[in-house]
Amino acid sequence: MKAHPSETPDNDSPSPLVEVRQIRKYFPVAGGWFKPKLYVRAVDGVSLTLRRGEVFGLAGESGCGKSTLGRCILRLIEPTCGQVLFEGRDLGSLPPEELRRMRRQMQIIFQDPFASLNPRMRVREILQEPFAVHGETEGMEEKTTELLEAVGLPRDSLGRYPHEFSGGQRQRIAVARALALKPRFVVADEPVAALDVSVQAQILNLLLDLQQQFGMTYLLTSHSVPVLRHVATRIGVMYLGKLVEVGPAEEVVTSPLHPYTQNLIQSVPVLPGPVLSGEATGGRVKGNGQAASAIPIAELPSPTSPPTGCRFHPRCPLAVEQCRVEEPELREIKPEHFASCHLA
Repeated sequence: MKAHPSETPDNDSPSPLVEVRQIRKYFPVAGGWFKPKLYVRAVDGVSLTLRRGEVFGLAGESGCGKSTLGRCILRLIEPTCGQVLFEGRDLGSLPPEELRRMRRQMQIIFQDPFASLNPRMRVREILQEPFAVHGETEGMEEKTTELLEAVGLPRDSLGRYPHEFSGGQRQRIAVARALALKPRFVVADEPVAALDVSVQAQILNLLLDLQQQFGMTYLLTSHSVPVLRHVATRIGVMYLGKLVEVGPAEEVVTSPLHPYTQNLIQSVPVLPGPVLSGEATGGRVKGNGQAASAIPIAELPSPTSPPTGCRFHPRCPLAVEQCRVEEPELREIKPEHFASCHLA
């Protein structure tokens, strides 16, 4: 049996920047007199390696745990257990002052720029705040002007407030703030989900241009696997707190191994014409040479009491008895392509 992808990095690939080892995050939600305490298992044993300079796409439905995982990696929320290593250093063991200095190397772009930008601060103050926090006050005006130019906004934007901009422009400001200190690792938490379709491509292209310019590593989350295909080096798919598939972006989209990945791709509306490369039948992408079945209409299982065995089996049209009683391991099915499915 091949080892987990986080435990056997390819010797020919760039060295890992971030290593996530069996991260779990449980949120208490209920309990009381004579009632057992319940926990939402938002992230439930995820291991992952992010290589230097790559864009790793993390896909899944709302509530699958991808945003929580990103915040746990950055220690914006403390994981229940597990380790996060940044360049070999355990972030969980760092004292507060040392972690604060490390923050300049790790930043986040939130999904909603209107909520993440202080409405009482002008753009100048928003962009200068990272420099002030880390004691780099020299030449701040010039640095903020360069940031605006990098994200394609005019210099007169410095004196305006967030509400004076469109959604796409606000997200550009959020991107500029995240990149102010030239971090090596950025979590982009569904950075285009709140934007119009016409603006999404602009922001994604901007992120790619800046990534190539500054040599950063991205963890980019999204609901859409096809969207991640165009920007990511590798794609991981999460379901109910667990990774169910990890592999090269093109291969995950054109030849998905896990039934959930296949159905996640099918859920994206496909217009007539070559919108998605690869063979399609009736607007549905084929996986492993066969058209995947649609997800039966069923309620999403509760994250406080996930199903036994494979967590996807109540919604999987291919499930067998083994899927109901035995939890599959994330194993290498093809070179660099992992899936947790008994039938793969």
